[in-house]
Amino acid sequence: MARQVKCKICGEKIASDTAYCIEKINEKTGKKTRSYYCSKEEYDKDKYQKSLWKEILLLYDYILGYTCISKTKVNQIKEIEENYSREQLYNCLRANADSIKMYLNQKDIYEEYGKLSYITNAIKNKIKDYSQNEQIQIGSTYEPMDCLDETDEDIFRRLEHDRNNQKETILDIIRRINGDGDK
Repeated sequence: MARQVKCKICGEKIASDTAYCIEKINEKTGKKTRSYYCSKEEYDKDKYQKSLWKEILLLYDYILGYTCISKTKVNQIKEIEENYSREQLYNCLRANADSIKMYLNQKDIYEEYGKLSYITNAIKNKIKDYSQNEQIQIGSTYEPMDCLDETDEDIFRRLEHDRNNQKETILDIIRRINGDGDK
């Protein structure tokens, strides 16, 4: 009889021989660790949602012009996610990032909370119309970036580069992150 393991996403107990298993080797210690999931589809969906989350955070940072580590940013994003999917939020934010950034710069808001509130309210005002007009279907318009494999050092280096190159549009940054910058 196979031993029982716990799904890392939903917490459900499943037999280890039927679970989807991911093995990783820690580079520092050399130890092998296993993570179990109910199915490959559940694992892929979770990985996809995590990549969307990282990209939403990066888009907020792009609009602000610097890396924001405020808990307010996360709370405001989660507030939007109460009514809309993460993919709808990402697609709306990506489509409107340059215009939100332009208007934010014109407003001369100096406090971080005010800037975050402005961004969140701009998204709230646009997302319903954008979602209805674009007929967004989950999985149809977005291909996840390979940012899950980035180290913290890579992310900081990329964000520092982004801060120094403010003339780039959001699409240029996304292309560069995806590795499509040479096209």
